[in-house]
Amino acid sequence: MHKRTAVLYDDRGLSLISFNDPPYATKKEMFSGVFFSCNINPENRFTVVKRDFLSKLSFSGRSGTGNSFLDKKVKAESNDEMILSTVFHSHKVQNALLDLFKIDQRIVCGLNELNLDFVKAVEFKSSMGFYVLQDWLFDFEKLNLIFAKAKIIKEEMDARFPG
Repeated sequence: MHKRTAVLYDDRGLSLISFNDPPYATKKEMFSGVFFSCNINPENRFTVVKRDFLSKLSFSGRSGTGNSFLDKKVKAESNDEMILSTVFHSHKVQNALLDLFKIDQRIVCGLNELNLDFVKAVEFKSSMGFYVLQDWLFDFEKLNLIFAKAKIIKEEMDARFPG
């Protein structure tokens, strides 16, 4: 019943971050994934998940990515619809995101959705991540694939949102 964290850094500005705080039962108190810092307004937030048959029944405040092809495959929610269309404008980003969902269908693509204050070595202006909730990622092959796709997306974000 102790808080557990694991953080690994690579030379491309990506971090594998895993967190578990057992006394709290909320969904976001256990996660694991690949994260990076980006120069997007820290007040912007979004989550993108793979669309499933239950997504059609959802009446929550769904936002679109601005791309009809992608919107048929993902469910996106945001506090600012413009950030979704800006981030997911590139075909490279769209393809990398869809590939991430093939690696693990539980993956959530999120911007500023998780509290990463416990990571002291990285100063996150905004944090974008590709993570699973309620579990930690241990599969080395799967992690390598996630890192490869996250690198593609990070390069696009760095080019589009320079510091």
